[in-house]
Amino acid sequence: MTTTEKLKSAQGLLSVRQLSQLLGSHPMTIYAWVREGKLPCVRVGYRVKFDGDVVADWLTRRAA
Repeated sequence: MTTTEKLKSAQGLLSVRQLSQLLGSHPMTIYAWVREGKLPCVRVGYRVKFDGDVVADWLTRRAA
């Protein structure tokens, strides 16, 4: 199963830790991408969450 397929099959919103594991990136890299506005996210209070479908589309666009 590809990373994009795993993201699309994820249930609910993903945490930074879950997304970093799926992407194989350090959590601080995820936070940096969010801070720079590169990675689409949803803010829930002070927490940052990610919609798997949106991140999968973001990955596909970056790869093209």
